Amino acid sequence: MPQGNPYGSRGGRWMTTTKLRALVNADRTYDEIAEANERSEGWRPSRSGVKRKLEALGFEPRKKSHVDLVPWRPLRPEHADAELRHMLQAESRRRQLAPGEQMSETDRKLVSLLNDLLFGRGRPKVVGYHPEVGFYLADREESDQDIIRHPRADSYTAPGLNDPSPLEEPARERSTHGAESGASARRGTYATE
Repeated sequence: MPQGNPYGSRGGRWMTTTKLRALVNADRTYDEIAEANERSEGWRPSRSGVKRKLEALGFEPRKKSHVDLVPWRPLRPEHADAELRHMLQAESRRRQLAPGEQMSETDRKLVSLLNDLLFGRGRPKVVGYHPEVGFYLADREESDQDIIRHPRADSYTAPGLNDPSPLEEPARERSTHGAESGASARRGTYATE
């Protein structure tokens, strides 16, 4: 059986733009659109191919970004499944709902839990993130604009968190020691010099 795309690297023919728009407006999945294209034109594009075609036609991506409430990049892998992260993403989805759309029951519970944590304990709180600590709650300050502490406003200078690694120190000592003892005619150079 021959492998590869018989239509070449450019793919096959797409159904008319009108048909594509009708399928998108009917909330068809990428797989369903690909299947309809196969029935209509004899060629089945991949899901990512359908996504790229729809973006080229001006449709917004179906999966919306949550960068507004989870702006910290990169997250450490051990913090990717944190409960506060899931709560922030649920709140972001709530904010992105179209008029008349309903939240899922899971998202409703997560948003309710987040509101209880942020506003139900006396002083208002915000969610912050630090790569060494993970997600945390902190008292709200005047500089906080939303329910998160923006990464630029967060202080990452807690004692011990940004200290040089003990492995880095001996290497620096060795390189300066060699230059001072006259073992080398050249002096070690550093980025700070």
